[in-house]
Amino acid sequence: MLAEKNLLLDLGDTLVRIKEPFDSYTRRAISSVLKECNMSDNEYAVEAFLTIRNEIRSAAHESLKETPIAAFLAQGISQICGQSLDKEKLKYLELKYIQEELNITDIFPDTLMFLKQAKTMGRELYIVTNNFSSAHVEQLLDKFNLSSYMSGIYVSATCGYRKPHMEFLNGFFHTFNLDSSYSVIIGDKYEMDVLSGKSIGIKTCLLNRRNEQVDMTSGPPDYSFNSLSEIEFSKT
Repeated sequence: MLAEKNLLLDLGDTLVRIKEPFDSYTRRAISSVLKECNMSDNEYAVEAFLTIRNEIRSAAHESLKETPIAAFLAQGISQICGQSLDKEKLKYLELKYIQEELNITDIFPDTLMFLKQAKTMGRELYIVTNNFSSAHVEQLLDKFNLSSYMSGIYVSATCGYRKPHMEFLNGFFHTFNLDSSYSVIIGDKYEMDVLSGKSIGIKTCLLNRRNEQVDMTSGPPDYSFNSLSEIEFSKT
């Protein structure tokens, strides 16, 4: 049973799932951006833009520092299209870009019941997720009517650090002025979610939906479940 009051929830593969491989929907997202820049149906441009995306993504995973989507779009459009865009246009293109992933994302069947049970048991829920677009996170929550359950949202695009960098959760607790000793982080990735919690000494919960073998060299999580429906809460 989870005793902690504050539940820090990952989003992708924890509450929602993406139904296609990364490169597939990212190519469509890039194509939609290039169309707005008058470069539609240009396979070379799509692949060159995808290379930039993968390089930025790889660097973020290695350094644990997030590059916001606006910086990625600005770099790609400058290099591929030879254009320089203002903030308003980049924001418009961000919304075009993230739509492709929104279209192929579903909610897990056990998510809503879990959130309802958690709120009934007096828990405070927070989204803590790696994503280079805060707008994408907000729209995902709105798409599945999850926003009303959340007391706050904390995204790597805003804070500049990615899980498991300790500054990610340090920044979260500073922003929301919460007591970390009454908190648990819940997520599907040991190397991101569990290690993030361990980096600052809070309770951790691994949601191992695929029941996979996990390398736990840094120690096991405090809790481990194969679905959200298995989680029960003690009274606060």
